[in-house]
Amino acid sequence: MGQGNNRIEQKRFIEIWEKKYQETGKEKYLHLQIIVEFEKRGPSIVLDEHKQILRDYILKVASWTNYELFLFSYYHFLLSHEEIKGLYKQMYQKLKNKNEQNRISTALLMSF
Repeated sequence: MGQGNNRIEQKRFIEIWEKKYQETGKEKYLHLQIIVEFEKRGPSIVLDEHKQILRDYILKVASWTNYELFLFSYYHFLLSHEEIKGLYKQMYQKLKNKNEQNRISTALLMSF
């Protein structure tokens, strides 16, 4: 009974985030839809197109916030070893900047 309700809730969330994305065009709503889909179906069943959307977003991030750190920490398996190394190098370079917010986000990412 509990799992059935959980699946109904997950489906409802997928529909909510899909509708929000269609209304606003904000990428974050699409990501949320995909994240719930990952939780509901598991990574092997999620569409490759959806995996690619998260992957591309993580790779193009210029300024890391808690949201991007969340995506990276949970979905880093979508990236190749070389891509992860590239992100670490990018974050290391940002450590040299004097912008404190970037330093904090970068330190968090590098501690992963």
